[in-house]
Amino acid sequence: MVSQAGKVHIFDGVAPNMRDLGGWKVDGGHIAYGKLFRGARLERISREGKDIFLDELGISVDLDMRGSVPGESKAGPVVEGVEYLLLPVERYLGRGTGKTEELYQQAIRCIIGWLGEGRAVYFHCTAGADRTGTLAFLIEALLGVSESDLSKDYELTTFFGRHTRQRNSRAGLFQSCVLYEMVSYLRRYGYPQVQSINQLVLNWATTRHSDTVDPLTLEEIALLREYMIELD
Repeated sequence: MVSQAGKVHIFDGVAPNMRDLGGWKVDGGHIAYGKLFRGARLERISREGKDIFLDELGISVDLDMRGSVPGESKAGPVVEGVEYLLLPVERYLGRGTGKTEELYQQAIRCIIGWLGEGRAVYFHCTAGADRTGTLAFLIEALLGVSESDLSKDYELTTFFGRHTRQRNSRAGLFQSCVLYEMVSYLRRYGYPQVQSINQLVLNWATTRHSDTVDPLTLEEIALLREYMIELD
């Protein structure tokens, strides 16, 4: 595998729709490789896939966002020796209800803590698409990835599934307009006419959404950037 900024690392033979968040450009650098990985469920991972997961990639945390959708009740740890955390996010921003916002904030906070311990993290839902794509979008936006590249990363999922991921509202019956709905939702948290999507996500992240989970702090987001950005 190459490790050049701008190169997306996609993995075959581990989990469907699996890739490294590294490589996307930000001001002055790029997202570091080998720290955060996104993908689909791990139940069908092979012995060889587990070897890649554990030994080659060094992943030691499995953050599972399943469990709230019917049919996902069997969510649980799969790879022995990997710390497992279940955060059952019902849906994605724009359609989620109940604890959706606070669970995404909690997921980001947990990831910051694991990164601070020097650990590599794999986060996923069932298909590694919408809930996983939402968390990746939020993290990448906080790191300073451009809106164009945020959309591109989200739409890469199209190559792994049945449904096209679109960035606008023209999605048809067999397409997904999750990205459009999510961005429309985030526009509530600022002034989209003059603020970037990165600022809107920052506003969302630092807003209290419940009485049980504190919003992310600017200090925590600074740590996320410290852990995840590699200077060019």
